[in-house]
Amino acid sequence: DRVFSHGQIRDGRTAEQKSRLLTGMMDAAATVADMPKSHVAVYLVDVPAQQIAEYGEPLPGAGEEAQWTAALPAAVRERMQAVGR
Repeated sequence: DRVFSHGQIRDGRTAEQKSRLLTGMMDAAATVADMPKSHVAVYLVDVPAQQIAEYGEPLPGAGEEAQWTAALPAAVRERMQAVGR
């Protein structure tokens, strides 16, 4: 009768951004599980960017995303940008 959701996020987000993520995860989990939000527990954990690698490269720090994305090989960048479309 309870759902636990654990999210690991790259550090550097503001308190407001984290609050929106937390609320969004709680709402989504409650909807998918068809139970009230009071039965959902969500935990967000900040992970330093240098401890995460995606698309073959360590992730950039907050504010360095555009330069990091531009430096990716074109095929990798296109694949990354297609996620979620």
